Amino acid sequence: MDFYHSDEPRLWNGYLLVAIDGTKAEVPNSKENRKTFGNSGSQHSKTGQVRALASGMYDILNHFYLDIEIEHISVSENELAKRNLKH
Repeated sequence: MDFYHSDEPRLWNGYLLVAIDGTKAEVPNSKENRKTFGNSGSQHSKTGQVRALASGMYDILNHFYLDIEIEHISVSENELAKRNLKH
């Protein structure tokens, strides 16, 4: 917070330039992780891989991650992007 309230941040036309992107990430296969994050099945496996959905908001000009959200695989990327912006 101190950084963004100083004169140091690089801005684009007076604005922070941020990017948000989501991805599915494989997490260790355990009962707890399967319950917490869910799994993404495939045609080759009945149980599928344990995966989480992650979304990150990145300050492009200042090279900082401003927020990272990790959630159950069934949550939408749009919902996580809204959470990124809120934080």
